[in-house]
Amino acid sequence: MLPALAALVAACGYGTANFLGGLASRRQHAAVTLLLSQASAFPIVLAAAVLSAGRPGDAGWGAGAGVLGFCGAACAYLCFSLGRPVGVAAVLLGTMAAAVPVAIGVVSGSRPGPVAAVGLAVAACSVAMLGWPEESTTDTHAALLAVVGGAMFGGYHTLMSRTSAASGMWPLVTSQGVIVVLAAAAMVALGLQVQDAHATGMSVADGAASTLATVAALAAVRSGSLPSVGTLIALAPAVTTLLAWVFVQERLHGRRAAGLALALASIACLTAG
Repeated sequence: MLPALAALVAACGYGTANFLGGLASRRQHAAVTLLLSQASAFPIVLAAAVLSAGRPGDAGWGAGAGVLGFCGAACAYLCFSLGRPVGVAAVLLGTMAAAVPVAIGVVSGSRPGPVAAVGLAVAACSVAMLGWPEESTTDTHAALLAVVGGAMFGGYHTLMSRTSAASGMWPLVTSQGVIVVLAAAAMVALGLQVQDAHATGMSVADGAASTLATVAALAAVRSGSLPSVGTLIALAPAVTTLLAWVFVQERLHGRRAAGLALALASIACLTAG
């Protein structure tokens, strides 16, 4: 039960971060949003590691996860900046983010129980219904970025699941440091500067939300079944879709409303299973 609750906290955090980061990326370059959000998150992660009972370790897993996290975030923010509905782009990311841990978990021998298996199937239907484009033609560029970004996020959680509980939050410090360094290098290479104060504020809030989500996700993947908690974490787009509907009036017609209902049903199955 506790791993499932931690995964739900992570989903809410990532969903909020996707919403804020998506709006910020439409006002300033995606690399600027990425650096501001991740740099603001680093002190929080460091403080959490210092206060945790763990000792520094698993730096290799953390660094590898950091590279994947940077690639995933870069693809996500670039996808958001193209102007697709934030909720739809987030669900496409979530689909792949769920698929990778589920596939790796099953291959490595993790078998969810019957109730959880139903939850996995319902969750797959949910993200498909939420993410299927309403336009007659698919934006191939945005879809490709979302698929690659989601796969990178799935790989990030898979690597983090390999870290030991004895290392506490220190693998997050390593991964976060790698992401910040790579984001700063990208911003310098592109000659970018911070120009939009409103977008900067949203980026900092994005960093705070993603930090909460990352800490909760680490706790979930360490202690729970990787397919189940990975799918719960990937339900973050349901949160993004709701926020986009409430605050920026993105359309939420019958199919997307049904997708959200399925997401809630899958949560019930996965937490029970």
